[in-house]
Amino acid sequence: MEELLASYVIFLLLLLIETKGIPPVTLAVIVLNMFIFLAPELSAGDVCLSVSTTVYDCEWQRLLLAPLHHLDVDHLGFNMASLVWKGSRLERRVGSARFLFSLAIFALLTGGTYLGIKATLAGLLAERFSVDCAVGFSGILFALKVINNSQSGDSHIPGPFPIKRRDACWAELVLIHLLSPRSSFVGHLAGILVGLVYVKGPLRMIMNWVTGKEYGNVRFAECCHLCRNVSLESEPYRDHQCPAPTRQRRQRRRC
Repeated sequence: MEELLASYVIFLLLLLIETKGIPPVTLAVIVLNMFIFLAPELSAGDVCLSVSTTVYDCEWQRLLLAPLHHLDVDHLGFNMASLVWKGSRLERRVGSARFLFSLAIFALLTGGTYLGIKATLAGLLAERFSVDCAVGFSGILFALKVINNSQSGDSHIPGPFPIKRRDACWAELVLIHLLSPRSSFVGHLAGILVGLVYVKGPLRMIMNWVTGKEYGNVRFAECCHLCRNVSLESEPYRDHQCPAPTRQRRQRRRC
């Protein structure tokens, strides 16, 4: 009962923190994480990410299940509070459809990177690294942090130590591990690496190719609404960023 009450308090605080309201996908992810925590169908051991269970036993569903499960109220509260800020900011910038797609891709890539690092450590150092198990949303949050901070240019975080915002993820990686030794250092590192591949590597280009570049600045629902209401013979597709279908495919093409 105490955990249930604490979770509802955390949820109310999250709503109060974001005075402009929480965008729909960010809010839905928060509610889903809370629902799974309050009414768990699977234990952490059934969904946690490790080389032995995920790779050796071929339980690949853990790549999507592990980020949605948390060990305790503190773990859940910290991650969801962080998601309110990072997720709301990014979702408003790229749109809800692109943000939802990004979360799914980041979950898969962060989990895959985590497993790759752990498998390498197991092969080079000790077999125990293959059984290390991790759950939680924090790896994805680190990827979102890298992406958000990449927009800040050369601005610095105020404090005794001058740190550029775009480099703050590395300081946070070390600080969180020092304050909470139980946290997954490799999981957080995997999130940073995925974020860097998006910002400086080919991942953004690939995602733009899959989703369509036009969805970077408009919401999916708005685009579909415009496409349904604009005549196929007119020119406004350029203005609304929805590509006009060719004459041969008009009967089959839908936005």
